[in-house]
Amino acid sequence: MRQETASKFFIKNKESPYTGVLLEGEYFGETKIDPQHPLYKEFEAKNYLKFKDALKLAKDSQIQDSLNPKALFAKDLLIEVADKLIDAGLFKEDEREKIKFYSALNTPLDFLHGVDAFLDIDGVTITLDATKNTQKGEHKADFIIKEFLEPGIPEEEKEFFEKLENLAIQIVNWYKEIKETKAKK
Repeated sequence: MRQETASKFFIKNKESPYTGVLLEGEYFGETKIDPQHPLYKEFEAKNYLKFKDALKLAKDSQIQDSLNPKALFAKDLLIEVADKLIDAGLFKEDEREKIKFYSALNTPLDFLHGVDAFLDIDGVTITLDATKNTQKGEHKADFIIKEFLEPGIPEEEKEFFEKLENLAIQIVNWYKEIKETKAKK
């Protein structure tokens, strides 16, 4: 059950100094894994972690607040998704703490399961992957961002927020679909 179409962000300057890894860090924020974490030790021993364990390790490896991320894209996306969920009547204004953003960069969730970041919406996980490879067809995440707006370019701001709003709408629709599917079971 994956989202087949993804929102597109783009770089107008194709000669951007940003590599995919640098853009991911700018967009999603960094993580820091504790080498003593039991799940990291399990990963080192087996060279693998199940998705749910990799998700837990990523959550435990945050260096930014999941309710108020430092990375501007993460913060803007979190606010936009929360606003859309509230506008849709799915959450109340005082329930924003149920909507969280996590980076998974440089964690087993990233390199084993293809997830760069994820939202936790009241226990529902929605995953994101970013790549500068516009030819990348296969992906494991719910949403893939193939093109980026370069941070800090004022003339691209309107377009950035239009694309961000579109992504937020897609995420909210995906969340509703997941909740409806679970309710039918």
